[in-house]
Amino acid sequence: MTGDIIIIKSSPQYIKNDVVTFEDDQQRRVTHRIIDIQSDNIFITKGDANRSSDRENIAKNQILGKVTLVIPKLGYLVSFCKSLPGFLLFIIIPGVLIIASESIKIKQYV
Repeated sequence: MTGDIIIIKSSPQYIKNDVVTFEDDQQRRVTHRIIDIQSDNIFITKGDANRSSDRENIAKNQILGKVTLVIPKLGYLVSFCKSLPGFLLFIIIPGVLIIASESIKIKQYV
């Protein structure tokens, strides 16, 4: 699903119903399910939310790997952390608090 983080692993063989990540002809990374295999090296894929199969068939050398782990919704947090409010909330503010805390500890010993 959109917003999920996935872990992929390359495999020597891919079979029907494997969910794979591949690079399409426009160099975009896409994660879809294999719904049919035309030959050892040509795969027909389809997104689970799509009604029809992808227009372009995928060659085995385009496949980056098979999905082995899905972490739901974590991608939204990662995306938020890349924004200015997220950067401030998760990086700058904790960093300032750690530095202030350590500075207070150092002053107590000096």
